[in-house]
Amino acid sequence: MIEAALRTLAAGGWVAYVLVLVSVAMWSCVVLRGWILLDVGTRAPWLTHRAAAAHALQRCEAFRTVLDSLVSAAPLLGLLGTVHGMVDTFASLRPTGGVALTHATEQTVAGGISVALITTQLGLVIGVAGLLAARMLDRLEARRRTEILAHADGSLEERAP
Repeated sequence: MIEAALRTLAAGGWVAYVLVLVSVAMWSCVVLRGWILLDVGTRAPWLTHRAAAAHALQRCEAFRTVLDSLVSAAPLLGLLGTVHGMVDTFASLRPTGGVALTHATEQTVAGGISVALITTQLGLVIGVAGLLAARMLDRLEARRRTEILAHADGSLEERAP
């Protein structure tokens, strides 16, 4: 199974490898953000001082922007792979002296379409999964903010996210 996944990844070209790096970075941010939000949640009842509550509210925002950027980048990178694959496909159709398509040209066309489809699918899968995880963490952040503000001394106003 791993061998098949690696063959598919290799068929996706360089964009597929970049998408894997984006995916690793994105899931690292998901884990770190989740860890921080869980930690803040365990400390919320004891955050009665204004400075501690303000610090906790700031920690709730950790990795949100980076995660949102990576989630947005994945489908766009998939689109880049699609364009790259289509450019390869059309480049292989350029006449090279003869009018008939050769077997090598047919293989190149199939390879270009394969790159296009693999990277599109990979970008969408990474983006959709990351979007779901990011939204779940945003809901958890909202709950943590409510908990922190409920336990704070009342003089702390909620900052806009």
